[in-house]
Amino acid sequence: MRLLRIIAAALLVVVAALAGPAPARAGGWATTLLDPLPAKIAPGVAYTIGFWVLQHGSHPFWGENLGEVALLVTDDTGRTVTYQGSRLPEPGHFAAAVVFERAGTWEITSSQGVFGDYPLGKATVPGGFRALPVPPEYADIKIDYTHWKTIRPPGPAPLPKAVPVAAAETTPAPRGGSWGAALIGGAVLVAAAGALILTRRRPRRT
Repeated sequence: MRLLRIIAAALLVVVAALAGPAPARAGGWATTLLDPLPAKIAPGVAYTIGFWVLQHGSHPFWGENLGEVALLVTDDTGRTVTYQGSRLPEPGHFAAAVVFERAGTWEITSSQGVFGDYPLGKATVPGGFRALPVPPEYADIKIDYTHWKTIRPPGPAPLPKAVPVAAAETTPAPRGGSWGAALIGGAVLVAAAGALILTRRRPRRT
């Protein structure tokens, strides 16, 4: 029984290694883009901020009920204020009236209804807004502008340019990490099977 458990565990290792992590784009997800904000943001002033919730980063929501959409503003103490979004005529376009109550650094997050929250960037008050770039796994997605006319989503914030650095001397990692794990699991499986065969062939003592 013990050897059978070892074999079962080895099989699980092999299956997990071959399956690998689930792709980031599986299932429903969305991104949010902000309309241009003022160059200078002051405390205590109401700003109407437009934003676009794009399903799969490229088109408006295709379902029946997106749910409540809002902008979440969090100060440097961790306190969050929710500003509900109002639907605008353009598909996927919303607006929220936002006030940065005092000077400081504020994180802005989009609450995307059924899609969950999406971080947008930080506002320095007084000062300006610094948008986060689109996550690398979404960088190759193009917006399908056929859904809109003159008023349309802006382009996403670009990824920061990579700064070349001197390569450190390291031992190159073997290619195909998941295959390496699979080979290890296979070796364990073979060893366990061999031990089981030897145990069955060993004569019983009388």
